[in-house]
Amino acid sequence: MSTRESGFSTEDGLRRDHEMLAKQPSEVLMHYETGRYAGHDTPICMKCKHRTEIGRLDNTGWKCKAFPEGIPQEILTQELDHTKPIEGDHGFQYESKVYADHEGKYTISWDGDFQEVDA
Repeated sequence: MSTRESGFSTEDGLRRDHEMLAKQPSEVLMHYETGRYAGHDTPICMKCKHRTEIGRLDNTGWKCKAFPEGIPQEILTQELDHTKPIEGDHGFQYESKVYADHEGKYTISWDGDFQEVDA
């Protein structure tokens, strides 16, 4: 999809996660209801502010403050809800990074919903 088809351009203030594009090109995902940038086809951990290392497409190598030795597969695949404390997470749970686009600032919930953030 071109930026013309999606209605977005860099001039709109749409911010993409360039480190992900540089490491492993993948399809850009647009949120089906809002048309907002929703990231890449990667684990939800990509959007967490506690992530410290980007893993590979096979879900290995992902690390964060909660799991500095490697994020468990059940969290990467969202089989285990990490919005609540779980054993061994060092007190860190999923918290979205804050994103900005032409409509304002927002976060992305564990379930993939967009939540507006006050300026």
